[in-house]
Amino acid sequence: MLIALVIVYILSIGLAVIMVPFSAFNSKESPFVLALSSDHLAFVPHLFNGVLIVAGFSTMTASLYAVTSMMITLAQEGDAPKIFSRKWKDKYPFYALTLITVGITAAVVMSLLLPGKVYEYITTAAGLMLLYNWSFILLSSGKLLKGSRFSTVKRWIGLLLIGLAVTGTLFHSLSRPGLYISLMLVTLIAICDWIVTRVRKKRTVDTDKEPSKGNLLLEIQGLIDYSKDPIKIIRPKKNKT
Repeated sequence: MLIALVIVYILSIGLAVIMVPFSAFNSKESPFVLALSSDHLAFVPHLFNGVLIVAGFSTMTASLYAVTSMMITLAQEGDAPKIFSRKWKDKYPFYALTLITVGITAAVVMSLLLPGKVYEYITTAAGLMLLYNWSFILLSSGKLLKGSRFSTVKRWIGLLLIGLAVTGTLFHSLSRPGLYISLMLVTLIAICDWIVTRVRKKRTVDTDKEPSKGNLLLEIQGLIDYSKDPIKIIRPKKNKT
């Protein structure tokens, strides 16, 4: 599947470059729209844009489901506020969806109000965070899954490509601030994780020190039985011959 997608992308980009001179491409228009509009087909660019919009909504729906499920799981495991694990009428994750809707609304407002470069910095940082997430998935899969040597080679090739993509932002003036923002976000997440881990360890130690109700009741019951008949408690049982 991955190889098929790579072939489709390479063929489509190759055809776009063949149909339109390389100097005609710019950052304001899609290369595919430019290639299709070069043949004076007025309806094709609009059709192509419609396909892209539908694909964008499809991707957003899948991402919305994935993020909502992740938020519910984090809340159930105690890594997020418990309110986000609650469901309205035991079916609809109303609170988690509300949080994600607020985030999407904020992103849309930011795209309208912030200057173009600032918003580009934020979106670049978000894309790099996604690459960091995939790198963590690849690293953890080597520990959790037992694969063949070919799987190991594929994993390290993926990590190499991710490293090249992240390193490439250092050599692009517009993408470089996004890299710095992404590193700042990773540092902030690491600090928060360290604080949460320390708090959990402290709570675990305090819980172990406190006697549980079950043990305390057993000790009280034992003292009551001993006060009633101490000899019976101490006297060893006689073996029947």
